[in-house]
Amino acid sequence: MKLKIFTLRLNPATGLFDEGELANFQSGKDVIEISEHFLVHEKTPTLLLVLR
Repeated sequence: MKLKIFTLRLNPATGLFDEGELANFQSGKDVIEISEHFLVHEKTPTLLLVLR
């Protein structure tokens, strides 16, 4: 089983998470499962995604 972990930090200027790296990774792959975890690290909202 292969896993890939993405850490996306909230961009304070746009209020959005940059999903560019995630979109590039998914191209040509079948993602079976995604687990998401939200946390605040050093006052920055952060989204952690684990793809299987």
